[in-house]
Amino acid sequence: MAYPIRQEDLLPLAEYERVRGERRAAVIRTRRFRRVEIGPWLSVVFENRDSVLYQIQEMVRVERLTEPGKIQFEIDTYSELLPGPGELSGTLFVEIMKEDERRRALPGLAGIERALRMRAGGAVSGGQDKRPIDAAFARPLAACVYYLRFALPPALRDALRVAAEPVWLEAQHPRYGHAARLAPALVVELAREI
Repeated sequence: MAYPIRQEDLLPLAEYERVRGERRAAVIRTRRFRRVEIGPWLSVVFENRDSVLYQIQEMVRVERLTEPGKIQFEIDTYSELLPGPGELSGTLFVEIMKEDERRRALPGLAGIERALRMRAGGAVSGGQDKRPIDAAFARPLAACVYYLRFALPPALRDALRVAAEPVWLEAQHPRYGHAARLAPALVVELAREI
């Protein structure tokens, strides 16, 4: 579980500008390590406090925010990405680089955010959209980014901590069935966070 982010965790704009390059490089390394590619079109980046803090700091920088109320709004918005107790959070990216291919594929991938699951042996957790769209406003095609929560039952938490079995992310969608094994080092890191 990640600790909440507070305004005092953010650097003032001028100070952040001085360290931004090194912070950005560190987050890129972290995200690369925490990224799992599931077939040719999907990837999940498991979020943690550092990655979310970086996103907030970048939004404050881009918007040049100094007013505490507006900074708090960004903190509240992005803090939804933090994992809660007994869960992992991930950003799901639908990455289809060719525009014509993407235009054809996205309608068929509707519901992909509900088709992901994490599995180790017989223990399973289905991904849940952290920001589900009201069905009345749902588009008949997939979005390119989703924020997911994997609420881990005790058996899956134990499987992650023991790391005796491979841990898989699986997309079980009628039009997209792929799986990816999590790197053992990533499993160890995620187990420390739950």
